[in-house]
Amino acid sequence: MGGTSFEISTRARRLAAALMDITDANGEVNEQAYDAWLAEVEATNADIKSKLQSIRAVRTRLLAEAETLKAEAARIATIAKRRTGDADRLRGYMKNLLLAHQEANPGESKVDCEDGHVRLDKRTSYSVELGETWEPSDFLEAPVRVNRAMVKRAIRNGSSTVEELGQLGILVTKSEDLIVVEGK
Repeated sequence: MGGTSFEISTRARRLAAALMDITDANGEVNEQAYDAWLAEVEATNADIKSKLQSIRAVRTRLLAEAETLKAEAARIATIAKRRTGDADRLRGYMKNLLLAHQEANPGESKVDCEDGHVRLDKRTSYSVELGETWEPSDFLEAPVRVNRAMVKRAIRNGSSTVEELGQLGILVTKSEDLIVVEGK
């Protein structure tokens, strides 16, 4: 008989309900109807078994493919991580070349290339933390946290200096680094 999973399960449910219809008005079992019903039940059971076996085979194949794809994804992620490291290392080479170019050509930090430019840019960063000389007021109960973004903004816009903040017990460490910037 065959059919889709839905058709087979619908047929099996119909056959289960049809068992009560095999008896006649007197309550006696009609042998011909019972034999036909039983043959259809056996065929439906064979279809269910066959369909389940097919579904299991497809499910097993899908799970195997999923494992293969997971392994391939992990392998590709490892390659991507390695390539990112290679690119970072090349950025270091670029920085060394730009520093040498800057030494050979004082005041020049940009080199024009065929497909864009590469230049050195100075980046300033600040580390902010509470110093040992900072003492909380009596009205402060919870441990105090420094709003680092606000402190950095105050230093950048000139409303506070590192020295002034140091007198208040807030330690600010300024660091500058040259970074490579690429452009079109």
